[in-house]
Amino acid sequence: MKYGRIAETAHARRLVETVIEDVLAVARASRVSLPGLEDEKTAMAHAMKTATQMADALSSAAQGLNRGKPTEIYSLNGFITRRGLELAVPTPINHALFTLVKLLEMDSCTVPVHLRTTVCAAPPSALVSGVNYFLPR
Repeated sequence: MKYGRIAETAHARRLVETVIEDVLAVARASRVSLPGLEDEKTAMAHAMKTATQMADALSSAAQGLNRGKPTEIYSLNGFITRRGLELAVPTPINHALFTLVKLLEMDSCTVPVHLRTTVCAAPPSALVSGVNYFLPR
């Protein structure tokens, strides 16, 4: 999906808002300052400005999935999920996005099947068994 569609769609904008809420809650709990993104309203304005300016662009995760390559989702939404667990800060939306992208990776990966569990995504059993896969390694 292109960034412009996200900016134009109310449900997608609400999803972005909840991702931002998760990120800022983890940042606050970690005592990390995010200059220019200190509150939800400012962060959302920045996200929508970026989405509008890059309306025809695909996210790097979408580009990776389209090429059958692993994404950087482990370092993005996965990090927020893991850090939230460490700090007892709920991050349900980041966790859901991380899980969904990892499942898509498993389906789109061009790496030989016998290497997929280490290169593309968690083995299916890890996704079924719960959140342990998402903890820091």
